[in-house]
Amino acid sequence: MSLLELFFSVFILLALVFAFNLSIQLGFIYPANHAERQLTTLEKEFSSGELTEEDIPPYYDYQFIEDGRRSQTIPEKFAPLIKEAKRDGYSQTDSFIATKVFASYEQEDRELVLSYRLMATFVSEKLDRVLPAPEILYAVTFLLLWISGFLLIIQHYVGVIHLELAKVNQTNEEIKQMNLDYPRASSRLKETQEILDSLDNMSKQLKQALKKQWSSQQRQKELVQSVTHDIRTPITLIKGNLELLEETQFSTKQQEQLADLKNGVKRLEQYVEQLKVISGLIKEDVARQAIDQALLEEWRNLVADLAKTNHMKFKIVKQDNSDLTIAKKQLTNALQNVLLNSVEHSLPNTYLAVSFADHFNEYRITVEDQGAGFNEQALRKANKRSFSTKTGTSNEHYGLGLSIVEEILTLHNGKLEFENIVNAGEIEGARVIMHLYKSSE
Repeated sequence: MSLLELFFSVFILLALVFAFNLSIQLGFIYPANHAERQLTTLEKEFSSGELTEEDIPPYYDYQFIEDGRRSQTIPEKFAPLIKEAKRDGYSQTDSFIATKVFASYEQEDRELVLSYRLMATFVSEKLDRVLPAPEILYAVTFLLLWISGFLLIIQHYVGVIHLELAKVNQTNEEIKQMNLDYPRASSRLKETQEILDSLDNMSKQLKQALKKQWSSQQRQKELVQSVTHDIRTPITLIKGNLELLEETQFSTKQQEQLADLKNGVKRLEQYVEQLKVISGLIKEDVARQAIDQALLEEWRNLVADLAKTNHMKFKIVKQDNSDLTIAKKQLTNALQNVLLNSVEHSLPNTYLAVSFADHFNEYRITVEDQGAGFNEQALRKANKRSFSTKTGTSNEHYGLGLSIVEEILTLHNGKLEFENIVNAGEIEGARVIMHLYKSSE
């Protein structure tokens, strides 16, 4: 771009110089030394007494004294220079540009002082009065042409850059739409081409990563499909046997145990379905409903069943209704995962405390147990799918359950929080809080 600007500037300058010289040759403009060259002729006419005021060309200012009568067009501010010219015959201003020269002539009772500028003038007296000096006019013309040309050059390059950036935007849009087999674009601008190359490399890496992810997901789906299929067979057998047992007369305690078995099988079926949803094998119905007493009673029964199965005591601290709408099946599964995580790591005859509390900006489900609590590593990573500290002898909160809870809460504009219950420096249990926010934070 800089070379084009330089070429354009030189071209405009040479064109104006040529036009200026042509104007002189065609007689439209007098050169800067024209007035100086005419002095000899005017001096001769003055000396011969033939020169009158009317004979003085318009590009001169003058002071003409004859028979004591003075006629003057030179401004009074130049009086010192007129005096100097009369004394020395010649004087001039100190200005570097458009120097004003004064020349004085005397003959008997006649005096003549001529003043002119060393600048070109228009031959036409009318143009000379109306327009600035030709040098100034040409300089202004050069500046205007240069600015106009410069703006046109900028506009041209802005258009070029816009077209080149459109290629970048198009490539970016293709990547955003995950169309990674888009036709590769090229640019004549080095900087734009570097951006395009970078985007192309990124799209190739993204394509490879997506292929790996897709392969991993396919393997996971196949594994889940195989596992769920294998699990369904024993579940079906257990359900069939339970149905047969229902026809048998049992004691009240045995009936309760049978009901517990049926609830356990039902939860196992729900787990299988949730596993399919998490793995993407099926889409879950996400119809939402408010948190009413019927749902709270269902959650209370879930707490009671799990506590009873693990020989634990439980208490419901709070049981608030709420207008907050939730996906019942998803949130019930999340609550079940939290409860299972608590009861599995608590001792028999300890308490399980659950609170369903409605607040101004959120609905909060809190589960507290009297187990061993979280270790430091679990406090940082217990909600990660890949995290597990379980060994044959460990008794720590961990596992896939909390990661599933985290995902479900995220879909409900919520978050999972877990911590230890500490008293006098001793860990007395664990607390897991499910936050369900009523509006975006």
